[in-house]
Amino acid sequence: MRPAPELPPERRLALVVAISEYEDPQLRALRAPVRDAADLAEILADAQLGGFEVTQVVDASAREMMIALETFLQGTSVNDLVLVYLSCHGLLDESNRLYFAARDTVKKNLAATAMESARIKQLLDDCRVWRQLVILDCCYSGRFVEGKSGGEPGLREVEITKLQTQGRGRVVLTASRSTEYSFEGEQVAGAQPAGSVFTTALVEGLRSGDADADNDGYVTAEEAYAYAYRRVKDLEAKQNPQFSVAGGEGPISIILARSAAGVRELPTPPAAGEAPGVATFRLAAELTGDSDPLVRARAAMQAAAPQGAASELATLRRISRALDDPHTLDTAAKDRPIADVVTLVAAVRAIGKDAHAVGLLKKAAVTRPPGDVADLAAAVRAAGRPSDADVLLAAAGGGRPAHETALVAQALLHAGGPDDITAMLTSAAQVRPPSEAVELAAMLRLSEPADLNAYADAMLRSVAVSRTPADVAEVLSLIATAARTGELSEMIDEFRQRPMSDAAQLVVALRDLDRDDAASLILGWAETLSFEDLAAMVAALRAVPGGEEDAEAVLRWAGWRRTPDVVHKLIGLLLKEGRTADSEAVVSATESRPVNELVDLVLALQKAGDSVAASDILALAATRSRSDVQALWLWLQPSAEQQRALRLSPSSTEARAHTRSTAALGVHLAARADAVELTTEFGRQGEAGLVLAIYAGAGHGQPTEEVLDLLTTATADVRKAIVAGVAGRSAQATADLLDRICPAGTEEYTPVGLEILAVTAKRTEQDLAGIVAVLDGKGREDLCYAVMNRTAFDRWTRGSRAAATMADASPSGRAWIDGVWDLQSKEARARSRQRIPKAALGLLGAAVIAVIAFSGGAALSRLLVKPHLDGGDWFAFIGTFIGLTIIVFIVGAVVAVAELFGGDADVSAGVAGATGLLSLALGFVLGFFVVAVAHWGIDARAWIAWNF
Repeated sequence: MRPAPELPPERRLALVVAISEYEDPQLRALRAPVRDAADLAEILADAQLGGFEVTQVVDASAREMMIALETFLQGTSVNDLVLVYLSCHGLLDESNRLYFAARDTVKKNLAATAMESARIKQLLDDCRVWRQLVILDCCYSGRFVEGKSGGEPGLREVEITKLQTQGRGRVVLTASRSTEYSFEGEQVAGAQPAGSVFTTALVEGLRSGDADADNDGYVTAEEAYAYAYRRVKDLEAKQNPQFSVAGGEGPISIILARSAAGVRELPTPPAAGEAPGVATFRLAAELTGDSDPLVRARAAMQAAAPQGAASELATLRRISRALDDPHTLDTAAKDRPIADVVTLVAAVRAIGKDAHAVGLLKKAAVTRPPGDVADLAAAVRAAGRPSDADVLLAAAGGGRPAHETALVAQALLHAGGPDDITAMLTSAAQVRPPSEAVELAAMLRLSEPADLNAYADAMLRSVAVSRTPADVAEVLSLIATAARTGELSEMIDEFRQRPMSDAAQLVVALRDLDRDDAASLILGWAETLSFEDLAAMVAALRAVPGGEEDAEAVLRWAGWRRTPDVVHKLIGLLLKEGRTADSEAVVSATESRPVNELVDLVLALQKAGDSVAASDILALAATRSRSDVQALWLWLQPSAEQQRALRLSPSSTEARAHTRSTAALGVHLAARADAVELTTEFGRQGEAGLVLAIYAGAGHGQPTEEVLDLLTTATADVRKAIVAGVAGRSAQATADLLDRICPAGTEEYTPVGLEILAVTAKRTEQDLAGIVAVLDGKGREDLCYAVMNRTAFDRWTRGSRAAATMADASPSGRAWIDGVWDLQSKEARARSRQRIPKAALGLLGAAVIAVIAFSGGAALSRLLVKPHLDGGDWFAFIGTFIGLTIIVFIVGAVVAVAELFGGDADVSAGVAGATGLLSLALGFVLGFFVVAVAHWGIDARAWIAWNF
């Protein structure tokens, strides 16, 4: 072996980001990034391999990740080679945008708390470095290439057999396609943290040098990808790594590292004069049978053949043909010594027949004794081919009987290979039938030593996260039948990280297997799920045939047992999503909750604007015992501070929640069959407020006849409460009541009728429009006008939405609005005619006030300076006074104009008074300088007369 050539003289920069721990409980911790980042950073930073200047970022927040990436890219130059590696949770939002999770990411708020892939691409696009290598090991990482909807200009996937070198651009290696998960190995107690399948393959290819396919001493990005892809497929992992190039231009060679194996030489001939490859050929000849004279003749001819490329190529061709016989390889896999099997695997891979090598390893895995499998795994690893060891172990885990696989695990444990046991059992978890997986776990627990128990647990956890819900259900059923409660709980806990759609399918599958106990454990998640996940679980259950009953059970249990905060948010979410039936199921389950919890729930719903749901809960509560109703009323009463806040600010959320809740409770209590007895009993107990609330509720919701009967016999306070309740009736019910209590043809309405008219006039424009429309349909134009004439006219200004709503409601509404507009126009014209004389008076008044005030102020200041004024002083004073009076007069004109264009008397008086005060002050100040100013005027006049 010759040393690999030196790396190109360039600056090589790498940013390695790994996030394993997450604060959001909905994001499970990852084991792989810890090991992946450390291993990859070690290789990249090794001066003999990667030669990179490595910056590591571990378990950072989203802000720290973005700052690290931006700072890293800002420190680069055009000719640098930049590598960005990211290992974490990959998450998709509802629009299929890809986000990378940080330590502080909140799953339901991705845009605000995670790093969006589009932002990373923008930073890379803005970076001036020509050659960029991006490696992403996370779920859905292929979405980074595809963009939001499956395709993005400038990015393309490239088949490994068709790679074209690019002089400048971005190479992207992703662990999976845009719709696939990225898997990590199972962790076993006492073993080193397991890495991800994809990054582990990359690291092994770089560390061993096996990724150097062309034996030039360098491992390029294309070669590393090809090696990792083959490894992932050999292990039968359910992911497809992707290789993409963005913005390629001109020839490029992104060298990821020097080959640890250097430049490999051809095998040294074992005997003098023996050509390269003859030893392998002889082994092939022996495997095909020494009695074959043709084979022996070829071996002899080859041994004596002259050295040279032609001879070597001929040898390789004959070796290829000899090793192309499946029977030959099967024989070697079963019977040949381990060293020969290792040699044959290397030979088969060397001539490009990777499928034959994999077949040979799989055959050995299922036919050789368990101890041989462990020894063969160690031998191929020692030969620098860890990927072959993984293929062997995967085949052993999936292809041998359960008891033999357990024996292989024992042999591997004695050989000191915990990672090999994990690899084998992970494969077993993914491919074995459910019954065999359970049997294998049982065999592992029966094996000696007991250390294999941890591996059995790890294998079952792998089943929970990787197999279909139907398979997992079968495994859980078998475990439950065996009464292995601990394993059952562990598997269900591990399954929890999967989507709710999978959980719903699992529940239904368990029901089909009559495993209600296991299904109940999954539905028991409802005790700790967030309200979003609860809604998702119910939706998933409803989407699966046979899941309707369990969906109802989850909703009712949540309404009964979860905290008021969770329940009100769940109801709000269900209503927002249009799932009215689900919301009603939750509401109906709140009936048996304690009174204090009902109060918290109702108030929370009222504050959130879900008043209908709050009213439905109060309707159920109103049917409870009288003591409960009384306690509910007392809890719902607003405090004195809240009542004061409501008076100061009618929009106070807290106080309005209380008042709306008490009003709704009164409506539902009034609907009870024993409402009269309730009012009597509560009246005896001194609960006057509750009694009046019930009567107000009757006015709000009871039929017209009953309201009329109540009003006939009610006291003043009760009548006032009923009338107040009428303000909440529907438009139809209000119109019916007005029609009955204010009969047609009556010249004067009763006091009660007038009170109801006054209350009705204060309702919203929309309500009024509906009431007027109903009255108009009854032919009660008199009532239409009676209601509308009691409203404030300024609510119906021309062009307002309120006026348009009323005008469109009915003919009477249109006529009344037209009349209001006509009246408003007349009043406007009258006000305009009144403004002209008022303006004139304002002008005169302001001028008089200004002159008097200015004169008085100036005279006062002059007297203070010179009590006795001579003729020159008076002349100067009068001249200055006249000039300044003109200025003050202009101020008076401003007052007049303001009055002319809409000012009222109070404003005019205020402006006039301010003008007087200003004039007084101005006169007083200028009085001190009036003589000097006058003398300057006289001097100026004399100079003009002398010169002109």
